[in-house]
Amino acid sequence: MPAFQLLTYPMLDDRSSAAAANPRYRLWDSHANRFGWAAYLGDADPRVAVPGRRADLHGLAPAWIGVGTHDLFHDEDLDYARRLQAAGVPCRVELVPGAFHGFDLVAPKAQVSQRFFATQCDVLRAAVTPAG
Repeated sequence: MPAFQLLTYPMLDDRSSAAAANPRYRLWDSHANRFGWAAYLGDADPRVAVPGRRADLHGLAPAWIGVGTHDLFHDEDLDYARRLQAAGVPCRVELVPGAFHGFDLVAPKAQVSQRFFATQCDVLRAAVTPAG
């Protein structure tokens, strides 16, 4: 089975800025982010365990990254996508204008949420379906 990164508004860098614009739109804020990274990392070395800190992204699986423009992770997700592409890793980015972290879970019946989920299904299906 082929490898693929399906990254839905991923938390990729423990150095995310707490002073991002429009913090009132964020369901996942800087406090939640610090808690999340502390829980994930424990005693692990961030230079090894944090994807956003990895210097070399060559050889990673192709990726799809979906993120809203009001998500705390927006900038780091776009940076990771650019770095993947610079390393020769195919990467598609799906930007959702005005969406905050977890928007699709808060309003799953909204058209934007349903489109976002359908896109994830389509991308994943294409990634695991044999060519030919």
